[in-house]
Amino acid sequence: NTRFFNLRYIDPEASDDGYMYYAPFRRVRRISVGQRTDTIDGSDFIYDDEYGWDGHIQRNTYKLIGRKDLLCSRRTDITQFERIPGQAVPSNIVRERINTYVVEVKSKDPNYIYSKRIWYVDPETYLINWTEIYDDLGKFWKGFEVLNTEFPTKQGGTKILPSGYVTIDFQRTHAANLLVSYIEVGQEKVDKRMFSISNLQKTY
Repeated sequence: NTRFFNLRYIDPEASDDGYMYYAPFRRVRRISVGQRTDTIDGSDFIYDDEYGWDGHIQRNTYKLIGRKDLLCSRRTDITQFERIPGQAVPSNIVRERINTYVVEVKSKDPNYIYSKRIWYVDPETYLINWTEIYDDLGKFWKGFEVLNTEFPTKQGGTKILPSGYVTIDFQRTHAANLLVSYIEVGQEKVDKRMFSISNLQKTY
């Protein structure tokens, strides 16, 4: 039941305004720009890891390496996940073969926690399916998979969105899983109160 509210400005020089609701403490904490590389609630994820990358595009440099066929989650039904204690990756993840774009990503910040990332990007959705993460010494550190699900829209179509994340720390040999919950919004006017800090404490 942890919730995160992030306000991003169009100006790339302006820092995000982030707030996290911690269910165990029933408190909202402000996330400063200096905490973007802190772990979330004791997990293996940092705030920049969401969606594979959750920050301004201008904060990195990019290099297209090529293409690679990978089995990727594009239409996974998260209601079918099964995971027993000690299991690193949930069962019943549906994957399909995708000829991904391979992109090398490096932060412009010389003190950034990762020396580089390798993104495997879906050429149809432009979502990041897999990420290889390297530590500040250039050693392979973590593998990060984004689980994507095809959701129906009110207009009769579908939209593929991230529905979960699996990260495996190969240096410390353990894994973490995170599932995303979406709130259904119709064609009617959206209540602006949904985009507020106080809304983080609301029980859905």
